[in-house]
Amino acid sequence: MSRHRASSRAPVRRRGVLRRLGAGLAASGIATSGTAATQSSGSEVTVLDLRESGDLSLPAVDELLVFAHGWHRSSAGLGQAATFADTLAAAGYEPDRTVAFVYRADAQNPEGALEQASEAAAGLAPLVQSALDEGVGSIRLASHSLGGRVLFDALDALEAGYVVDTVAPMGIPAVGSTVTEGGRWYDAIADHAAAVRNYHSRNDGVVMGDFGPDSRFGSSGDTALGAQGAPDASATPDGYADVDVTDTVSGHGGYMSSSEVGQDLAAAIAEQGDDGDDRPPAVGDSDAQPTDPDGDGLYEDLNGNGETDYSDVVRYFDNMDDPAMTDHVDAYDYNGNGEVDYADLVDLFGQVR
Repeated sequence: MSRHRASSRAPVRRRGVLRRLGAGLAASGIATSGTAATQSSGSEVTVLDLRESGDLSLPAVDELLVFAHGWHRSSAGLGQAATFADTLAAAGYEPDRTVAFVYRADAQNPEGALEQASEAAAGLAPLVQSALDEGVGSIRLASHSLGGRVLFDALDALEAGYVVDTVAPMGIPAVGSTVTEGGRWYDAIADHAAAVRNYHSRNDGVVMGDFGPDSRFGSSGDTALGAQGAPDASATPDGYADVDVTDTVSGHGGYMSSSEVGQDLAAAIAEQGDDGDDRPPAVGDSDAQPTDPDGDGLYEDLNGNGETDYSDVVRYFDNMDDPAMTDHVDAYDYNGNGEVDYADLVDLFGQVR
């Protein structure tokens, strides 16, 4: 709930995903939609194009980064994702897979562009849910410009119990009150994002021009979210932070290559912990981690399908002595007696509708 300047400290290494690029790392490849393309600086990026037909899906890897481009940048989505992946790699963070999420963004006016962002979000949300169901370890969503609205609208479209580990919009075209209490995305962020870092620069004239106070989409007393941050830091959800990069980002297109942005986000990801989130491990033969459908800090959805049902009761009974549960008592102690026991099983049964 606080406003932060970008951190300049070196990121902590994270097992399997936080590592410095070795000297001389270089590769080349051909970029084609739906295939992995390697940029000259070394970062491999896969294109997922929502405009194409077919069975689209996100890879269920341990550490996944998804990047959404901005307005009129569909053809540049791969390049923007690769540039940002390189910036993060130089700061010490390298995911198992980076995906350039490409969507239709060719509207001729801002109002149409905002509608296209909402349409893209409706396509992204089920892909995120499927990836979490299939066992992705940690999912990080990053974006530039209009892509930030895609990410926040996608959070709003997620079903109960689904949580994205990190959301990082850069230069998002929106007013600041949308992320404060009662605003458009407040509940979505609170319910579906473990951490949000909103990178903004007062040098971003593109965002300020349309979304600043007294602009066409803004209003007096509000702020431009992608240029100034939220108007009231105390009114933003837990886990949300504005990161002011005015000192190093001189314009709307400067975020992806900013070492300040890369270092701050890499450090923030490292600080989330070795597992990337606070969820307990999968129980029994499930490939999905349990979820907390009602947001009370207890994990009633043991099979990770987003709801509490009879299969969760059966899974609880079958795995009460399993370390996946006994080593995570706080997640399954529904009656608060400090143990995983039959009383909790009865409690869980009573919650099934």
